[in-house]
Amino acid sequence: MKKVTVLVLLVLVSIASFAQNKRVLVYDYQPKLEEIFTEPFEVMAIYTKNGKTITITSHLVNRVNGSPEEIEYYLNLVGSNLESAKSIVHNHPTPNRWSLQDKKFHYELKREGFKGEFILYFPWSKSERYMEKPKAEEFK
Repeated sequence: MKKVTVLVLLVLVSIASFAQNKRVLVYDYQPKLEEIFTEPFEVMAIYTKNGKTITITSHLVNRVNGSPEEIEYYLNLVGSNLESAKSIVHNHPTPNRWSLQDKKFHYELKREGFKGEFILYFPWSKSERYMEKPKAEEFK
């Protein structure tokens, strides 16, 4: 049986702003994308090199509401960090391309030490799009 740990963050997290209206799950395995992206709202999945997966959702159709600091916080809870995260995947429930917000977030992640793949997943077609290396001049 695959184990999933639910982090009850609304009360327990000292950094309460991270937890507002969010659901965070920690998996002790690395589920397939089709297993994670089943809801009609955006979800972010962080795959770690130590075999864990963290999912974050704000239950919003058009955004996840995360920050590099928040991701680092959750990674630290499972014995990992931003530099060693294997990949970060989020979905667009409706047909769409990378948004300017996605590109800016990717740039911020890279600036904070993220070296993994940043992936956009389209659940209806089960296809993926990988973000190219961000250009600093796009965000000045």
